[in-house]
Amino acid sequence: MYVPSKRYTACRMNYGREKTFIGFTIDDMHFNGAFLYYNGDKYFGDMMKNLRWGKGAFQTSNHELYAGTWVADRRHGIGSWNDSKLSMYLGEWYRDRRVGKGMHGNAFGSKLAKFYGRFDGEECLGECIVVYSEGLRYEGQVK
Repeated sequence: MYVPSKRYTACRMNYGREKTFIGFTIDDMHFNGAFLYYNGDKYFGDMMKNLRWGKGAFQTSNHELYAGTWVADRRHGIGSWNDSKLSMYLGEWYRDRRVGKGMHGNAFGSKLAKFYGRFDGEECLGECIVVYSEGLRYEGQVK
């Protein structure tokens, strides 16, 4: 079976006042590189049809960071998210929402709490394990 070779092109593209792309195009449909947005946001990774698609990392101007998989410009699959206030999530994503198994960590003053379980959005549902930085641990149902 004949498979045509892919054409890789190094490029820099400006999208008006919105963003700039620096990286590679693959057959003019797939991109890999950096998108630098004029509001200070940054995306490094794979793109398809001008959408984040594949593996990549997105950092907002207020220092939130998501690194993981993307589908159709949405966080989807496995990924990690954290912000400048020491909150973080590592686990499954579905269409830009935390859905499925994961771990969410939150800082409360000088203390840290980690929630392990199944998430739907911001909430840990059903059986959940909560571990506090001072060693306390809770296992049970969360509503």
